[in-house]
Amino acid sequence: MFTRVRQICAALLALGVTLSQTSLAGTAEDVTPDRDGATQDEHTEANVHEPRSFYDVTRAHPLAFEAQLGPWGSPTGIFGLGADVSVFPALALYAGAGVSGNGVQWAVGLRPRLAVEKRIALTTTLSYSQGNFQPLSFEITMGDPHYPANMGRTSWVNADIGPEYRGEGGLLIRGSIGYSEAIRCEHPAGTYYLGEFTPSSMPGFVYFAFAVGFHSLTP
Repeated sequence: MFTRVRQICAALLALGVTLSQTSLAGTAEDVTPDRDGATQDEHTEANVHEPRSFYDVTRAHPLAFEAQLGPWGSPTGIFGLGADVSVFPALALYAGAGVSGNGVQWAVGLRPRLAVEKRIALTTTLSYSQGNFQPLSFEITMGDPHYPANMGRTSWVNADIGPEYRGEGGLLIRGSIGYSEAIRCEHPAGTYYLGEFTPSSMPGFVYFAFAVGFHSLTP
């Protein structure tokens, strides 16, 4: 499973690099003077409320902040705060932190974006996260429960994708579905039954997240 996650991350990262190069080429075209002697980029800045592409929004307002809710867990836990800065119109750096049932979690990563409409993009987040983790599920056999082991500080690789909206007034809304795979833990993964420990493979799970925030209103 981890191999598949790495392949997905590599493919999405390649997409982000390609989109960034495309957006840079678009920026070069935008600085061509028009008949009035002004550049297209100046016209864009003078009328930021009518972007031609989602990339115009991230180019003019590269900094964004968000609050994220992940009811079944996410790279920043059940509830987290984060920020991203668009180093290119189609690619941002992301960092966030939050809380889960096991304490504080933090995440850092990349966000490639594919513009869909003037204020809507398909956004992916490729991240590395870390925090304490203990599975919640358990089984009962012959009246005796299987308890999942506390894995302690656990590192994860994560990949998610979903639509993102950036409104005229600075509103940011994004939904996503993703997958997390544990790659390293402080204590071995496994279960306890009648005092005996049985090791297991590293866990992985699907998560859903919803974020609301705002993007900077000044270039």
